[in-house]
Amino acid sequence: MDLLEIVFLWILYASLTATLITLMILFIKKLMKNHLDLKFRHGLWLLVILRLLIPFNPESPLSFLNLLPETPKHIMAYHNSIDSFYTLESDVLDSSQINIIKKEKISPLNPIKNQDLYKKEKVIKDKRIIPLENPSLRRIFKISSYIWFFGFSFIFLFLIRTSLVFHNKVRSFDEINDPNIIQTLYILKEKLRINKNISLYYADTIKSPFISGFINPKIYIPKDILSMVQPRDLYYILLHELIHYKRKDLFYNLVETIAFTLHWFNPIVWFAVKEMRLDRELSCDYGVLEILEEHEGTEYGLTILKLSSIISSHISKKMFPSYFYESKTQIERRIMMIKTFKRSSYKMSILVLIFFLFLSPLTLTNAQVSISDNGTNSQIKELSLGTPAHFNTLDRATDFVDFDFKVPDRELKNYIFDSINLYDGVLSIKFHVKNIVDTSGFTLMISNKDLLRDIRKNPYKTYTGMTGEKITKNSTLEPLTMGNIHGINMTTTFHYDWTEQGIRELKKNNTKDRKRIPILEHIRKDFVWEEDGIWYSLDYYDKNTSYYGDTHESKVSKEDMEMILSSLEYTKDLKNMDYISKSWENHLYIYGHKDLKKAEKIIGFVPKFPLQLPGGFTPISSSTGCPTYMDTEPWTQLITNFENKKNPDSKITFVQTQSTHRYDFLEKNAYDRETETQAHIITLDNTNIFTFEGKDRHFYIWKKDHIVYTAEFIGKSQIEKNILRALVDKDPYSH
Repeated sequence: MDLLEIVFLWILYASLTATLITLMILFIKKLMKNHLDLKFRHGLWLLVILRLLIPFNPESPLSFLNLLPETPKHIMAYHNSIDSFYTLESDVLDSSQINIIKKEKISPLNPIKNQDLYKKEKVIKDKRIIPLENPSLRRIFKISSYIWFFGFSFIFLFLIRTSLVFHNKVRSFDEINDPNIIQTLYILKEKLRINKNISLYYADTIKSPFISGFINPKIYIPKDILSMVQPRDLYYILLHELIHYKRKDLFYNLVETIAFTLHWFNPIVWFAVKEMRLDRELSCDYGVLEILEEHEGTEYGLTILKLSSIISSHISKKMFPSYFYESKTQIERRIMMIKTFKRSSYKMSILVLIFFLFLSPLTLTNAQVSISDNGTNSQIKELSLGTPAHFNTLDRATDFVDFDFKVPDRELKNYIFDSINLYDGVLSIKFHVKNIVDTSGFTLMISNKDLLRDIRKNPYKTYTGMTGEKITKNSTLEPLTMGNIHGINMTTTFHYDWTEQGIRELKKNNTKDRKRIPILEHIRKDFVWEEDGIWYSLDYYDKNTSYYGDTHESKVSKEDMEMILSSLEYTKDLKNMDYISKSWENHLYIYGHKDLKKAEKIIGFVPKFPLQLPGGFTPISSSTGCPTYMDTEPWTQLITNFENKKNPDSKITFVQTQSTHRYDFLEKNAYDRETETQAHIITLDNTNIFTFEGKDRHFYIWKKDHIVYTAEFIGKSQIEKNILRALVDKDPYSH
């Protein structure tokens, strides 16, 4: 994304937020039409100017933009950078840029020096991503940025030309040397406590009185007006211009002009500038009236009417400032203000200041939004990963269901809690047989939906299996009472019709350690009941008959069934069961911050957890695990998988562990034993990184602060450099 597009994006955001503030100000003015201090009315427009001209605004819970829905808030709350809009083409990983050294004789005693892979740079700085992934939208945005720049350049050059023409003309203006007029100016400056030297000029080429100049201010008066007005009228004219100077209105005019030039495409800005200038004139009139005596207000109003009449009837409008030339409606508003003028009290000034200070954080801050991390060292603000499906504690499973339910609350003699699955609103709580490593046990299914609804509609069903076998499923329902629970016994029978080809296909997948045996018949029995609107199902009998005639049967005894059913308690009332899996204690799926905190205890350190990597890679799954080498003890690791929606073939697997076995072997032998590949070493930001390639994969392994990190790239990515730097430089997450 080039600089012009970045600037244009800021202009768009500033214009949108300023538009909302303008509408809010107009509403306030309408609501408090006759009760709003004129100085305060003019000051309100400063909020719009600041929004139009200040590119960066802090986020705050007080911002009125928090009232917007989430998506507009992300658009409005533009932050510190837009580098993440696109990935810079200059950051493509190029093998010619990499200083790779074969690691043939590398040891801790012979470190490699001066192998900086790349210069330190931060490519991605923004906290959030505003996507323009559609190529058509990108083109439209790019063309729009050029159109905006053309309009801005045209207006800017026009204003420069106008300013140059004006300054050339004023050189020919005559200075006013009339001692009476000079004395009047001196008296007014003394009265207003203005020490700046201000000169007076007149000419017949200007059409209205005005003051101009920051460093050397000068008041310009049309020659015709000098000859047509009375000394008292001239007194009011000079006072009006000096009030403009005193109130820094020259500066306000400048910033308004800059704002208008930048936001020329927004009609609301045109309207806002017009309203600002009218309120400025009213506020200036108010300032004049505060200086004058009460009886002089009428004379000042008559001067405004006289000048307006002279200008409108004798002189054409020009481009130069014309404070006294206005429409009939505007003149009427000024005269009405003069007629109803009342000086503000000290208390009113305090209230106005408090109100303005109250509005400032509401309007000059951005909304607080859900922020995603994109590979920088910024910390995680929000984490919600994947569809929750597997849990090793009951406590975590209850975070994802919105109904109360019962579970056994007694240590079972023959069974132990294993894990919980969640699918389509149905919880499956699995129990395994104690001290036996097999698949026997039972599953308690729980749902707030009728578990028998589909069976009642269609008890008989036929379909085709994975290897072409025909499967016939038949379910029968009959009343059954177990203990004190009245329910339904559901018997489901599966018949499999195999072909010789299907059996051959099944055998193809057999390995030395795993053999798949064709099943001829499978019978399953479930006890199903409903209590307080919640449905439960417990599979208490299972029998398989193989294609070769052998059978395998497992069942829950009547004694165990009665113990299970009699001990059911709501989860909040559990006293005897903790439902913490022993078999899955080191294997945890990450769905949110709560899981990540548990993962810390499992792996023994605070991991890195980027929610966004350069190039649009986002995490799709993450879990802890315990792989095992034959010659080492088991160790735990955190594995996070990243994908790119625009390029599904590109994937990244990021592994973090305290185990140094693989890294130590690499450092000693310059060889990776898992992929059986020779390794090389590169240096990135003073970090030595081993790199090697497997089949369609590219590996990077490095060690930092006693933690070993592995980044595995699947498929080709043009920005491996950026991604690798983001992973190396990123700090551990905070919560």
